[in-house]
Amino acid sequence: MTTVVDGAPSAAPAKDHRATVMSDRFRRWRERVLPKAAYRIEPRFWTPAGIAYAKGLPPMHYATSKSFEPRVTGLAYTARRLYLVVAAVAAGYQHVAQLIHARDLIRADPDYAEHHAKRVTLILLCDSIEPPVADFARRHRVRVITRAID
Repeated sequence: MTTVVDGAPSAAPAKDHRATVMSDRFRRWRERVLPKAAYRIEPRFWTPAGIAYAKGLPPMHYATSKSFEPRVTGLAYTARRLYLVVAAVAAGYQHVAQLIHARDLIRADPDYAEHHAKRVTLILLCDSIEPPVADFARRHRVRVITRAID
């Protein structure tokens, strides 16, 4: 798929509409709850395999070899706390697992060294969630916010 930028076609793919909607939901949540917090949309994390692979790469390719998994919608941070957020229409076990995995990766990621001492809060923004999934999230210290900031 090609997109049109300033009247000229571009080879860059158009951003997925669903990802844009979820990013907007994250931004609205952050503006309401943490208006002064810094943030990143869809941050990337180093995995152990990615770090090993990138050691032999030239510096210009180093950052591009970071993993897109797990996908989190956004990352917000203050002086003392780090918030990892996933936004979803219908939350499932995979969304909770993405947050748990992202927490482990960010604590070991050298690019986020300034955040290693901060307390990490996991947030799941969703329209709906089944009771067993909500219980699973609660047991793993994931805060679930339903029908958030629409």
